Amino acid sequence: MRSRGFSQNCPSQCHGNYCLKLNFLPMKTNGFLNGQQAPSMDGVPSATIAGSTLKQKLQNISNKAMIFHWHIDMVTKYMTDMLEVSDNDTQILLGLLRDSRNRLKELSGRVEMLLQILDPNTPTNTSTKPQDVFRDDYEKKIYGWAVLNGHKEFLAMALQEVAGFKDNTANRQ
Repeated sequence: MRSRGFSQNCPSQCHGNYCLKLNFLPMKTNGFLNGQQAPSMDGVPSATIAGSTLKQKLQNISNKAMIFHWHIDMVTKYMTDMLEVSDNDTQILLGLLRDSRNRLKELSGRVEMLLQILDPNTPTNTSTKPQDVFRDDYEKKIYGWAVLNGHKEFLAMALQEVAGFKDNTANRQ
């Protein structure tokens, strides 16, 4: 029997009336197992944004966005294999993953265009697509949880960086 990946009564990360929930693990309201941080797993990208200059940070944001795009694509494939695809909640989950994946690709493309405007000699995206490794169902679920948690942290850091760019630009004027 396949497990369900959604619950309308989930107290954690909500999107509309539906909540993302990996219901195979006991979770607290904050979304972490037994009050711990989300598990780390080999192959899951770091959420931190590296670079000391605006250009380096933008390049890193673009690269990380594509890396998370590919990892969320992998999570989508895993969830499609493990969950009942005909289930309405599963369709909503897969739709949200697809939306996240598309937005990450769009973010990467927009940052790449901005970098080309700032400096036409800027090299394009240099990230490489992750390889699919064999994982059992439990490892796939942990991987999915770790990727989605890293994705959330990456977006928060990218938003913070963009706010910093805006602040620096406003202070110069």
